[in-house]
Amino acid sequence: MSIFNEMDNIILSEDAGKPIKTKQIKTPNALQKLVNGEYSEAFQKALNGICIYRGCHDKDPVIGHQYVVATPGLRKSQNTTNEYTMLMSDILPAWKEYPKRNRSFICTNSIDRVDDYVGNLEDAFLVLPKNGAKIGVCPEKDLWFSFENGGIFKLNQFNQALNNLGDYVYSNLGKNYDMGTPKGLTKILQSVSLFDAMNEASIYQYMNNLIDKCSDGFFSNDDPSVISMYQCVEKCLDPTLNGFQLMSTSDMSWESYNNKEVWTDAKCLFIQLNVFANTFLMDNKSHPIWNFVDPIWNFVDPIWNFVDKMNEEEPEYDEDE
Repeated sequence: MSIFNEMDNIILSEDAGKPIKTKQIKTPNALQKLVNGEYSEAFQKALNGICIYRGCHDKDPVIGHQYVVATPGLRKSQNTTNEYTMLMSDILPAWKEYPKRNRSFICTNSIDRVDDYVGNLEDAFLVLPKNGAKIGVCPEKDLWFSFENGGIFKLNQFNQALNNLGDYVYSNLGKNYDMGTPKGLTKILQSVSLFDAMNEASIYQYMNNLIDKCSDGFFSNDDPSVISMYQCVEKCLDPTLNGFQLMSTSDMSWESYNNKEVWTDAKCLFIQLNVFANTFLMDNKSHPIWNFVDPIWNFVDPIWNFVDKMNEEEPEYDEDE
């Protein structure tokens, strides 16, 4: 599953969590104030080619805006389980300083990834997190492939194994913990030992690499009957072990991290790529965004509208929803 397929599974509605909130920017002058003010750190990075991108689908509230400020909602997935997201967001201490995955915009630092995803140029956005925002950076192009050092090669199988752990706890221990809550999932993981997982086919078949990593490597000197699956999962999802990086808007750099999935839980300024290029990059035709934006794209009228509006008195950007 790619990062953009993952986003397609996210239904941003009241029933599926808390929706993204948007604030409309009414004039180019207001946009200029934002990029020179509370979004200036990421803006300056973007001018120098250090960009965060997001390809948006038709359910995304930012669609229909040339530029808009958006605050991430609480994401819940439909038709899939996301225990790994809960572990990263609300359970495992090693992820405490990272942006909360279930309250974040999932993005990429690769414009090619966006190009592969969007059907229309208007659906491709530059994302500028607010000054001081934290940014999580995956070691791979997709979170799905980012835990191989921990023995997790397919997150869908990992999720299935966690569900089977819940069934095992209910069937063998008579405990019916709610896996949909951080407390319940923690209890399930603490209730099953590494030894039990090694010898339970319904668990082992879906997380055999993780279990082998723990029994033969991480905990090879320990009695597997006293090592809980919580300890195993905590180790195998460890961000340092797997090569994740935590950056901020002031120090983000893609020098060693090209084509990676990134995420942030901060308020962000979204600007359509064609608007950004034709507004701020006219004197920098070597910028990578020009490889994506058609320089022959009919942008004459929007540019003149921008110029005409620069002298208008603009209101503060207003909340759409």
